Amino acid sequence: MQVKIDGKYFDLKAGQKGAWNKLENKPEANSIYKFDNGYTYKTNANGRVNNVEANLKLETNDRNKYQQTNSGKNNGRLPDDHGGHLIASMFKGPGEGINIVPMDKTFNGSSGKWYQLETDWKKALENKQSVKVNIQPVYSAPGKRPDSFIVTHQIGSADPIRQTLKNTATGK
Repeated sequence: MQVKIDGKYFDLKAGQKGAWNKLENKPEANSIYKFDNGYTYKTNANGRVNNVEANLKLETNDRNKYQQTNSGKNNGRLPDDHGGHLIASMFKGPGEGINIVPMDKTFNGSSGKWYQLETDWKKALENKQSVKVNIQPVYSAPGKRPDSFIVTHQIGSADPIRQTLKNTATGK
């Protein structure tokens, strides 16, 4: 399902291997993209995602190797970057470009701060707790690579936790 409701709002279903949704690879400026799983992505005037809201689910989605390999290529990607998911595929995050940004490979790797967040969220979901997240990529340059991420997450009924993580090997 890919329905353009009006000029700035889209109801969508994430693609899968062999049937990727092209509309989700090049988001339009100043638009809202709502997926059938409730995940919502908002874009800024440059067509870059600047806000993601989700009540996470522990369900997998296909990875899109092409999008991960090419995210931000010739548009801000650094040599130590790879395509990182804003919402991980293990939480049914889309494999399309709307959900993938250039991230430092250590930051997003198994010892990195981003991966640690994802692991905490996964453990909470496995323990039948709800996990609500709001992710705001922050850009200072005109390219596709965020400098940092403002992440607010709430696990169960605990108070929300807000933190800023830099898109660097250490997250600091």
